[in-house]
Amino acid sequence: MIQFSPTPEVEVQGLPILQEWATTITTLLEPEASQFNLPFPKGVLLVGLPGTGKSLAVKCLSQLWGIPSILLDLGSFCNS
Repeated sequence: MIQFSPTPEVEVQGLPILQEWATTITTLLEPEASQFNLPFPKGVLLVGLPGTGKSLAVKCLSQLWGIPSILLDLGSFCNS
């Protein structure tokens, strides 16, 4: 199942390493980054056990970066 979500209004506490990385990588999303030949990020892949906050982390990143998110549930493909 593929789920498209517009930018949400969420606030997440915790995950300090993810938040630090997301804040650092945010500069690569700005148009000025192309002047310095900085590579544009292709995406983020979060993998882990169910219930560990992957979907919430994606919503947090989506809000921080101001972009929509696309959630792909690989389990639904395997069960089809």
